[in-house]
Amino acid sequence: SSGLFASGDPLSALCRQGLSPITRRPSTDAMHPMGRPVRSRISALSAHVCSARRGFATRPVEKLLVANRGEIAVRIMTAAKALQIPTVGVYAAPDKECMHVKTADEVVEVTNPHVAGAVAPYLHPAGIVGAAKQTGATAIHPGYGFLSESYELAKLCEEAGITFVGPPKEALHLFGDKVQARGLAVRNDVPVVEGCTDLPDAAAARAFIEEKKLPFPIVLKAIHGGGGRGMRVVRKWEELDEMFARCTSEAATAFGDGSLFLEEYLENARHLEVQVLADGQGGAVHLYERDCSVQQRHQKVVEFAPARGLSEELRKKITDSALKLVHASNYRSAGTVEFLVRGDLSDPNARFVFMEMNPRIQVEHTVSEEACQVDLVQSQLKIAGGASLADLGLLQDQISLKKVSIQCRMSMMPGGKGTLEKYNFPPGTTSFTQGGEIRIDGLGYLGLSPSLMYDPLLAKVIVSEAINGNLEGAYESARAKSLTVLDDFEIVGVNTNTGMIKNIL
Repeated sequence: SSGLFASGDPLSALCRQGLSPITRRPSTDAMHPMGRPVRSRISALSAHVCSARRGFATRPVEKLLVANRGEIAVRIMTAAKALQIPTVGVYAAPDKECMHVKTADEVVEVTNPHVAGAVAPYLHPAGIVGAAKQTGATAIHPGYGFLSESYELAKLCEEAGITFVGPPKEALHLFGDKVQARGLAVRNDVPVVEGCTDLPDAAAARAFIEEKKLPFPIVLKAIHGGGGRGMRVVRKWEELDEMFARCTSEAATAFGDGSLFLEEYLENARHLEVQVLADGQGGAVHLYERDCSVQQRHQKVVEFAPARGLSEELRKKITDSALKLVHASNYRSAGTVEFLVRGDLSDPNARFVFMEMNPRIQVEHTVSEEACQVDLVQSQLKIAGGASLADLGLLQDQISLKKVSIQCRMSMMPGGKGTLEKYNFPPGTTSFTQGGEIRIDGLGYLGLSPSLMYDPLLAKVIVSEAINGNLEGAYESARAKSLTVLDDFEIVGVNTNTGMIKNIL
C-alpha cells in the first residue's frame, strides 16, 4: 500500500478508491463449483509470457486482473492459469457468490463512489486500476462489455505502467466513434452503405434523405453505440421525428452522448463478422468468419463458423477488407470486423458493406476458436507480453478451417425459483478451453442464485464437428448434436430460452 497511498490510513483510502481489502485464497486447494480442484496460488516465477519487443512498450504478464464478471471472467482466468499467470478477480456486492469470484486466485470487492447500482463498480476505471495496484497485478484484461472499449481505462493503465490486454488506446478511440471508423473504411476502399454522419436534428436527417433520394427503411444509430442499443429503424416519413428523439435519448442514457448518424438499412442481409488477431508489430491475420444473423431485438442468439455456403471469392473480399482496417489502425490484440452481406452468399459478387469494428474479445469468439483450433485469449495474453504472431505460429498460411462450430446462448427468462437446483452438463463436456466437441462456458453451479441485475446470459453451449472434407455434413452433424446437447444439459430452478433455441436449430 505504500506505493498506492501517500499518507493516511490505507483501509480508509481503499474505501475512498472504491476498493475493499484483498481476499487471498487459502493455501489449501479449494474446490471449483463444478467439482474440480483449483490451485490457490501460482508462482509468478514461471509466469513470464514473452520479453518486450519493438513497436510498443511491453512487460511480462506476471499477474493478471480480470476486469469483468461471469463466464467471460472465468474464461480469461482459465487461459491465464494455463500460462501459469496468477489471477485477480473483482466483484460488486451482488456478485459475491459468482463463479469468477470462486475461480480467481485473489479477489477484491469494488464499488463506485460516484454512481449507484450493481453495474457501476464494473464501470469505474480508476477503481479497476486501483485494484490492480493494490494487488500488484501487472496487466488488466477487460473481457467484453463494461470497460472493454474504454479509452480512459487504457490510458490509466498506460500511466500506471500496467499492461492493457487489448488494442492501443488510439484504436479504442478510433473504433469507439462509428463516424471515424466509417471514414477509415472509406479511405481504405472498404465498402460502406450510403449515410450521413452530421445530424444535429431530425430536420437534418430529413434533408439528407431527400437530397440522396434514399428509400425507406433507413436506420438511425448512436455514434458511440453498440450492442443494438441506440439504434432505430425508420420505415416511413411519419416515424422520423419520434424515432430520432427516442434514439437520441437512448444513446445519451446508455453512452453519455446522444449524437446520431444515419444509414441506408439493408433488409434481408446476413450479418457476417471476421475474427482478426494482430500483434502491433505489423503482423495481422484473420480466423475466417462467423455468421451471426440469428438475432432477437438486435441481440445475437445463435452463431456459427464458418458461414454456410459462402463462396471462396466473397470470403476473400470480406477478409481482405477486414485486414485493411487492422493494418490501417495499427491494431493489436483480438478484434472483430462486422459486415452486412446482401444477396446469396454463394454469389461471389454479392454486395457487402462494413458495419463496425469491435476492438475486444467477443461473446462468440468461441466458435472461431473451435473452427480454427486457436486459443484466442491465450494469444491475447502472449501478444500483450510482446510476442509476435510469428512467435505463436499464427501466420495466415498456418491457420485453416478444421471444424464447424455452433454456439447457442442460453439466457435466463422470467419465472422459476431463482436458484439452480440442478446444473448438470452432458457427458464429455469441456469448459472454458478450446478443443472439445462439446464445450459449455457458463456461470452456473448448484445452489447459485444468478443475479437478475446483470446480463441474463447463463451459459454458452458450443458444439463442434470436424470437417474432414465434408463441410455440409459437418454443419448438419453439429446442428443435430447441438439439439441433443440442449436436451441433455439439465438446468432446474431458473427458466431459460432453451425452447426458442431448439426451434431455431
